[in-house]
Amino acid sequence: MIASNKNFAIPKLSRQNVRWLPASFITAFYLWIAQDTVAADPEKQANHQAGTAIKSRYLPPLLAPNYLPTTLIYGIPGFNTGLLPTDSAYELTTQISTANTFIKTDKRGELLILDGEVRATTITLQWRFHEDWQSRVIVPHIAHTIGIWDDLITDWHHWFGLPQGRREEDTNGQFSYTYRRNDDIILNHPHPSSGIGDTRIAISRAIPYNGHQLTSHIEIKAPTGNSETLTGSGAWDWSAGVGWERGSGTTFGAVLSFATLNITYLGKTTSNLSTIQKRKVISARGGLHWHALDWMSLTAQLDGHSPLYDSSTKALGGSSLQLTLGGRFFLTSKQRLDLSIGEDLNTKISPDFVVNMALSYRF
Repeated sequence: MIASNKNFAIPKLSRQNVRWLPASFITAFYLWIAQDTVAADPEKQANHQAGTAIKSRYLPPLLAPNYLPTTLIYGIPGFNTGLLPTDSAYELTTQISTANTFIKTDKRGELLILDGEVRATTITLQWRFHEDWQSRVIVPHIAHTIGIWDDLITDWHHWFGLPQGRREEDTNGQFSYTYRRNDDIILNHPHPSSGIGDTRIAISRAIPYNGHQLTSHIEIKAPTGNSETLTGSGAWDWSAGVGWERGSGTTFGAVLSFATLNITYLGKTTSNLSTIQKRKVISARGGLHWHALDWMSLTAQLDGHSPLYDSSTKALGGSSLQLTLGGRFFLTSKQRLDLSIGEDLNTKISPDFVVNMALSYRF
């Protein structure tokens, strides 16, 4: 007989915790799928050792930058964890992203307001010019605008009883990027702006190791954007990193685990933000691809980086952690459509809500 405990009580969920339940359940489901490798079955164990991801499609990580206006100007890399398939030398990807942000904080002599929306159109061209080598060029167009998602986000929080984070109906449809430190105005961007962002050029090399796939990367970010319009930093950034991926077989299909670890040296921005800018940043990424169906795969991905600024505000002086959940739909053997959404797990350091859509073609 199991003795009852009168002092036992089921903990109550706060409204703040409720917002993470959907993402938590989905992420936990992906992790459960990845662990079900059924190693007891010799045939399936053989598939596991060979990597049943061989039967799956090409699955790079989702393109999920931190689109916070004060962060996107820097060259924090989003490296892939593998090279293009041998049947294709090139891949061209066009991605459209919308990221909504509302941050208002005033403490310790620092006033920060980031109220707006980033709309990014990114063109990425990859070229596998050797069996073990690949290059990549990324050219973004960045637009800082009034938030079209403001009303929907406010209503969503109201419907589910979630905290608004100082959002109010009268703050919707507004635009302001402001940072004041004591009596110094470091950022004053009161009007929408747009333009070509900073261009990135990367070289990658595949390094197979003991059943794992390792990839080393070097990337340069060129100042083709404009620091005055917050489409670039006005400086060169340098990054180096390593990616890892490994496929395994499960009862539910192939699963590809992946991770990256990078270090970036940031050139000194030509804007006033240089007075509080850090020069070295560590970034990391990890996640799972589940090849659920022949025509579809699902991805759960975490991205984070160390602080970019010396500030007591969380948005500028904190470390980011962003969750991206998405699906890939294989239109043909060489065309795919990616749909994903992003949510800030460590709030106020990345946008509140991000929507991404990408179309890729290999040739």
